[in-house]
Amino acid sequence: MNLMLHKLAVSPVKVLARVAASILVGALVTLLLSAPLPAQAEDEYTREFRKGYEALIAGRVDEGIVSMKRCLEMRPDDSTPAYNLACAYSLKNEPDAGFEWLGRALDLGFAFSRTDSLTMLASSDKDLANLRTDARFASVLERFKAQHAKVDAYAATPIVYVPPALEKAEVSPLLVVLHESGDTKEGAFANGPWKQIADELGYVLLIPSGKTPTSFLPEVDPSKGMAWFASSDDYEANFWKYEKPVEDAVKALRKERKLDPQRVHIVGVGMGAVPAFNLAVSSPGLYKGVVSYNGWPNLRMAGAKLANAQKLGLETAWLYPSKPLGGVATMPEAEYEALLQRVEAGFKSTALTGAVVRFEAPADAANKPKYVDAAAVKSALAGLGAAKPAPGAPSKL
Repeated sequence: MNLMLHKLAVSPVKVLARVAASILVGALVTLLLSAPLPAQAEDEYTREFRKGYEALIAGRVDEGIVSMKRCLEMRPDDSTPAYNLACAYSLKNEPDAGFEWLGRALDLGFAFSRTDSLTMLASSDKDLANLRTDARFASVLERFKAQHAKVDAYAATPIVYVPPALEKAEVSPLLVVLHESGDTKEGAFANGPWKQIADELGYVLLIPSGKTPTSFLPEVDPSKGMAWFASSDDYEANFWKYEKPVEDAVKALRKERKLDPQRVHIVGVGMGAVPAFNLAVSSPGLYKGVVSYNGWPNLRMAGAKLANAQKLGLETAWLYPSKPLGGVATMPEAEYEALLQRVEAGFKSTALTGAVVRFEAPADAANKPKYVDAAAVKSALAGLGAAKPAPGAPSKL
């Protein structure tokens, strides 16, 4: 029985807050530093989910249904229990209820919860066998495919900005920006500092889009916000699929313009820092510098690739506000300080050239969910290729 308990995948809606906030203290820092943290007590939702899952695989379907419904009461925008309820009613051979919950799962983003969700729905999840024989199942598959087609079409065209000074340049520096979760390529360009930075530092600017939408009702709407992944576990296992929009955008631009091989840099904001760092350490022959802004690069994924990145001279800067902002805005300052100290230790372990940089954000930054400190980013980018502090040495702006 496959009921998605692989690591409790969550809907993209919840990822926006959870990745940067509650998970940050445990799972993501473990990913970051590749070192175990004290075991965290399971929350009520997780206990209820496990209870329901165990009941379902044991054949106590009615008991499992009660638990999954309780999970939805606690997290009404989580597609996982809705999908599991569809499986449960399929097992009971109650197709009307099964299709109701399957539709609810699509309403909540099940189609984007993991890369194999279509295979699960169409064939691999045997729990849905009774629904697949119903004529209504074809329309479910069509809706699933239509959601993906809409998102694929949106993500296929990145934002490209060429400063006037570079329009006729034979060789162009490139800045790739991966937006924060819940933002869009258009929002990042219009509201962020990226155009200004491209003009002042002399970059062609490329802003691709993530492929995980955050708005599903009444239908999927990429223009209301995109994320880079819904499940960190699925991203680790299939990162190349999530990063494909970035690689495709860079490849297309390279066909149009000759790039300065010494000034191809990538910046990741928030969750965007995860794929930005992974792309940079995976392709240090292309990317010469990577800046992480208020995000949490995954060093466990980097693994053995770090040695080659170091050898090829990849430079990096990890930028963090001195006080918690964004997804960790409610974290007590003492906890945030302890977290940054662990980040600095993790950064030092990479032996990459660069620094963890703390900057002072303005007082009103806490009221701006997608705030990006232009001065901090500009300083970090301007420093790539210049003299650097010793690897891992913290600094301040």
